[in-house]
Amino acid sequence: MRTQLILAVLALCVGASSVSAQPEPRVVSRETITAAPGRKLDRYAKLALAPDGTGHVLLASLGTDKQPTIVELVRFDRAGKTTGRHTIATFTSGDFWLLRTQLLALPSGELLVVTPDRNLAGMPGRGGLLRLSADGKVLHRAPLHPPHDSPDRNNTDYNFDIARMVSTSDGNVIVGGSYGLGPNSWWWAKFTPNGVRLAEQSAQFFFLSTVDALSPTSDGGFLMVSRDFKDDTSNIVLQRHSPGGARLSRTLLLEKSEAHQVAFTSDGRIVVVKYGDPGQMLFFAADGKRLKEMPWTTPEYWWVAQLASDGTGVLLREETERDGFASQLARLDRDGAVVWKTPKGTYLDAASRGEEIVALVLENEGQAATIVRLANP
Repeated sequence: MRTQLILAVLALCVGASSVSAQPEPRVVSRETITAAPGRKLDRYAKLALAPDGTGHVLLASLGTDKQPTIVELVRFDRAGKTTGRHTIATFTSGDFWLLRTQLLALPSGELLVVTPDRNLAGMPGRGGLLRLSADGKVLHRAPLHPPHDSPDRNNTDYNFDIARMVSTSDGNVIVGGSYGLGPNSWWWAKFTPNGVRLAEQSAQFFFLSTVDALSPTSDGGFLMVSRDFKDDTSNIVLQRHSPGGARLSRTLLLEKSEAHQVAFTSDGRIVVVKYGDPGQMLFFAADGKRLKEMPWTTPEYWWVAQLASDGTGVLLREETERDGFASQLARLDRDGAVVWKTPKGTYLDAASRGEEIVALVLENEGQAATIVRLANP
């Protein structure tokens, strides 16, 4: 009996160690981008992959008292090698970062930058939309106006946080995030690539909320996941919108969720990581039906900063500010099982390209960023 008990305990120990020990990805290639001379890179650089497999990095070399900030677009090929670098904007500003700016690769091969920063937008107001050629030349600029239905649209202290962007099947773009003082109220708008606003809606309440995820539908409409409030309760809801922006349906996914990350997978499902004690990872069908839930925990002082579709699975980026900025990536299959996990590093952004993951890593104390291609072990 004693021998059987010892063997059972040993089996449990072996099982526990196999769960905790995650395989690391295989590094396919590395390509380093250096900051402009005498400057350091903003840690909120953006990465976007084009339909042909090439990619772009939007990065800012932050200025000093004597040097201006330089925002550039770097292009790289399918092998991860840089093929061009073009300056988009140069300006003097002591308060600039790319945190609330997003970069989207359009089906045409061009790019769209949407930013709340007037310096980067190159025009006064609340920011703007910049349509860029594949090599980084600015083809068109358009102003980003406050939501037409916001009761405080004339309050100059209010601004945007651009959180998500997707191309629609009718050749336009959905931009989602939040607006207000904070910003603190979800907002979305449909634009042409030249920045003409076709439709728009804001939350009409002032509680901390944003657009968590967007997914285009085949008819030119889109799906949106956001946080909503009812009777002082925070809920996660799924909305379906027509090509013209009308809301066709609203489905409750989760009640009483104060903090979470959401992503649509390429096969139409919705993945939610809900913070809490305990934390959870939940899978929903496109109609909002709950398919599966499982425990999900992060180390103390860490949080999930990014969820992205990885084929039918999920790419997850965790961050911490404890003892300085650090982050790591995890690749999950369609059932939520971890396929691989990187060691701790300084991963800024990541995207999926078939069986590969392309990531951007801050290195050399901000003097450089490296494009890293990762594959299964």
